[in-house]
Amino acid sequence: MNKKLLLAAAALLVLASCANLDVIGNRAAESFAMLAGSAETEEESGGWRIYAPDGESSFFISPAEEIEMKVSAVPFIIAGLDIITLDKAYKYDEGSLIIKRAFGSGISRDRSIQSSLRHIADKYPEEIGYHSTMDHFSISLGEGSHFNWAQDMSVNNETNSKQDRDMVFSLNPEPFISAGVDPDNIEGWSYRQVDMHIGGKTIKVWKLIKAFDIID
Repeated sequence: MNKKLLLAAAALLVLASCANLDVIGNRAAESFAMLAGSAETEEESGGWRIYAPDGESSFFISPAEEIEMKVSAVPFIIAGLDIITLDKAYKYDEGSLIIKRAFGSGISRDRSIQSSLRHIADKYPEEIGYHSTMDHFSISLGEGSHFNWAQDMSVNNETNSKQDRDMVFSLNPEPFISAGVDPDNIEGWSYRQVDMHIGGKTIKVWKLIKAFDIID
């Protein structure tokens, strides 16, 4: 194969990868609308917060390309968490653990929750993942943590079975293990390996998972 053919083949692979990321980003933004209806507006920040059924876990997004995940710190502390030694990427505030990410390169023109997610997906498609086994999309908060939502809250299209994990909070366990947590004994959380489709590749990683079924 000559040099021109090699370059052409490489270019086609790049285009195919980009197209795949675009498709995932578009589908992720469309499915995010199912969660958007339950969001609460935060006037001070100009963003929106989606609460899980437990009333403690939540996901925040703003038009300024800022996202945040918040969960109760109590089960982590009971499982051995030493707040002082916890990685600084995680903030402890009034009984909650918070991880934030600011992409910080612009503001969505259409100031709505769904367009804010689409804005991030369009500009940073590599930060939007797809978990094929669970039929979930995810957005990365960095540090190996993700907020996940079902493509369809009624059915898992990959297995053609009922979707019972509509909203999932996923944390990188390593910072918590390093800060003294026993990952197998965090009440309300499971410690297990999951398949993640990120950047066009499927990889198996250990995660701390807290899942919620929103639609019966």
